[in-house]
Amino acid sequence: ELAGEVPPVDHSKLSETAKQGVQCDFCHTLKGHQGIGNAQYIPEPGEVKLGPFGNGEAMAHKVAFSEFHTTPEFCGTCHNVDHPVNGLHLETTYTEWKESPYNTGDPATQVICQDCHMTPGPGVTKPNPGKASPIGPERPHIWTHDMVGGGGVAALVGEMEIAQAAEAMLKAAATLELQLPQNVARRTSADIKVAITNVGAGHYLPTGVTELRDMWLELTVLDPAGKLLYTSGGLDEHGEIAPGAVKYQVVMADAEGKATPKFWLAASKLSDHRIPPKQTITETYSVPIPAEATGPLTVRARLRYRAASPSVLRLGLGEDSTETLPIVEMAEAEGQVSVG
Repeated sequence: ELAGEVPPVDHSKLSETAKQGVQCDFCHTLKGHQGIGNAQYIPEPGEVKLGPFGNGEAMAHKVAFSEFHTTPEFCGTCHNVDHPVNGLHLETTYTEWKESPYNTGDPATQVICQDCHMTPGPGVTKPNPGKASPIGPERPHIWTHDMVGGGGVAALVGEMEIAQAAEAMLKAAATLELQLPQNVARRTSADIKVAITNVGAGHYLPTGVTELRDMWLELTVLDPAGKLLYTSGGLDEHGEIAPGAVKYQVVMADAEGKATPKFWLAASKLSDHRIPPKQTITETYSVPIPAEATGPLTVRARLRYRAASPSVLRLGLGEDSTETLPIVEMAEAEGQVSVG
């Protein structure tokens, strides 16, 4: 687009460089921004490439220091998205971070996007010594460029190392705790609580275009013989989440007020049920206890995630697609309840 190469339909006419999309040259020619969101960056293509060092020796271009590349606003220029027609907030990752406890305003304690998404492994892993290029000097800390998040598309295209790193990040993002009654009577109901805490993400869980993503809670209750007494959040025969499950996402509505995963058709927001940074959401299930129940009952809860459901994948890959994405068990817990 910046090079004026975007044709109306036929993307096969793009140059080889343009087909690479967001790659090294794009990010390292951005000198600033005019605002947050909707790609309000200021590019300066040329021989000089910008980055957080500026004193290295490059083989094919010149380098210069860029403070912009060390700020969360560098990421925020793309990772807030408003609908271009009606202004509806479609993605608010930068805003979620800015309003979070991670944005302390103190460089000594502040955790920004790059601290988590450009370091090896989940969380802030400094220092990470090494070289930024084969001929560059040894530095006390360099940033990785896998840009791992929870997207999950890596598995779809065979990038299994990235997929495994994304799984590790997802598993470090949340904790789950069961809050169970000690004893329940037959012919009553048991209030089972599940507390999920966002312990590792500097934004909401999940974030991004969550209309397309699945993050949900699965709960099962079994008797001593393994018979299923209660379930919520299971998958149906088509791999879709069964109705009634607790899901964490934004639900958008089209112009007719009907829920849609097609965020480009979004005209209003129906709901937003997600977990803010360092906060806990507690879900309560009322589980019927049958007259013939014996104990102890085994309660299992799992917080599960996948980047897209089979039906959402078909929106992009075609109705005949049978592709599926892996499900990550972000957190799980098990406990028992006596019956008497």
